[in-house]
Amino acid sequence: MVSRQGQSVASGEQGYLEGASGLLPIQSWYFEHAGSAVSHFNQSILLTISKQVSSTRLTAAIQELVRHHDALRFRYEETETGWLQYYGDHEATLAIEDLRSISPSGLGDHITDLCNRYQRSLDIRKGELLRVVLMETPFSVGDNRLLLVFHHLGIDGVSWRILLEDLSQLLSFEVIRSGVLGGKTSSYREWQSRLRAYGSSSELSATAGYWSGLHTGYRPLEVDLASAGAVCHGDMEEVSVLLGAVETRQLLQEAGKAYHTEINDLLLAGLGLALRDWTGKRFYRSVWKVMDESYRVEVWT
Repeated sequence: MVSRQGQSVASGEQGYLEGASGLLPIQSWYFEHAGSAVSHFNQSILLTISKQVSSTRLTAAIQELVRHHDALRFRYEETETGWLQYYGDHEATLAIEDLRSISPSGLGDHITDLCNRYQRSLDIRKGELLRVVLMETPFSVGDNRLLLVFHHLGIDGVSWRILLEDLSQLLSFEVIRSGVLGGKTSSYREWQSRLRAYGSSSELSATAGYWSGLHTGYRPLEVDLASAGAVCHGDMEEVSVLLGAVETRQLLQEAGKAYHTEINDLLLAGLGLALRDWTGKRFYRSVWKVMDESYRVEVWT
């Protein structure tokens, strides 16, 4: 551990990382189920960015971001025994799309088409886990657009916040030099190694009975229609509900005070009530498994 501005932070591998890095269990699971579209599974965000930020400055910031977060250089190779993950030497580049001649009325559709195209362009075998695209908008539009596309093998919801904060910090520096973000924390490789060691530890083995018992009494949720074949994502329909500003504030800041609950607890409770009303069964008569966004299994009884 090292001290930085009065806080203790993890100190990890420093310098330009090279060599192999084992796969996390969730990565192994992904490769077992991804099929032929193994390079497409990505997360992306479209930002507004001041036209005062030059492409040269943005390129320097992106390259330093990738140097600091070595997992964004991961490259993958499929072998007879499975997939290998190792640190590659792919250098991040900035793609520039000149949209200044596009009419404002058609700008939105044009940007959407570009976003879709770049999302389909990743290639994990070549180490192309990210795309950074600067879209130069017409003079009548106040800001340019910045598209960030990252393969899910190298990013998740928490990582986004870190990367965006680091990118903003880099762009605030007068001069972007190597190492300006400070020391690196634990690397992906270190995390994988420690997780593997914990997975084979007697401490974890002692809890195997508990985790196996969580499935006791589980019954699949009853459905209205039986499916003769596999249910594909393309056959699904999505229902979205938007909360207003008042409801959002109540959910995030007020509703959890009484029992010190987090937002996940409240949302899962709401889902449980909806399932009860739909199926006509109370909690004590059914056991459901729900995978939430934090990648854990909640078992309700």
